[in-house]
Amino acid sequence: MKEGGEVKYVGGCTYHIEIFEIQKDVSLMNLPLPEPFINFGWQPYGEKFCVLTGNQAKATPLVYRIEANSHAPKLMSKLDAGVQFNEVSWAPAGGWLAVLAKRSTGGNVMFVDTTLQEAKRTNVVEHPGFNKGYWDPTGRYFVTCSTLGGRMGADLGFRLYTFQGRELCRKGLERLSQFKWRPRPPVKLSEQKLKVSALSHYVLMKISFLWTM
Repeated sequence: MKEGGEVKYVGGCTYHIEIFEIQKDVSLMNLPLPEPFINFGWQPYGEKFCVLTGNQAKATPLVYRIEANSHAPKLMSKLDAGVQFNEVSWAPAGGWLAVLAKRSTGGNVMFVDTTLQEAKRTNVVEHPGFNKGYWDPTGRYFVTCSTLGGRMGADLGFRLYTFQGRELCRKGLERLSQFKWRPRPPVKLSEQKLKVSALSHYVLMKISFLWTM
């Protein structure tokens, strides 16, 4: 629409996620999002996922579960925190997740338990300016790190937490450039676990942004 020599748009941008089944390559579910998309994380070996929506000032984690014979994912919890987040990080075996605000002044980290009928926030901690976050291979510990190349002015070092978000220790290290967990030795899966893993055949294929006029 032109008015006074300018082009104006009526309407807005809508956001949604489409979930496809790999074997059939067809769209199974379409999930409209209430706010702009920020980040997405699929639970390893499971049927749950977390979507971050919002803006640079405030983000809301939405935890969903896919149920058999359902045409849409079921919302488990909407975890309003009123703070900034920009990344979702699931524990290696699933069940627990950390929602992060990397390279931010607040440096918030929310720990969430999704093993219950409803996803539940267990703790929110702060590590101002951290730029990296890692689960250990067992999923029992989580670390936030502020390394070289991160946010200007941030104190370099790391902080270690339990999977529930309880701080165990913090350490300042000048010129910290990298943090790595010791890898676990490979474990041979039983036939039953292999079958369970094979059932996880859903994949996020597309996040769409549509302008409505």
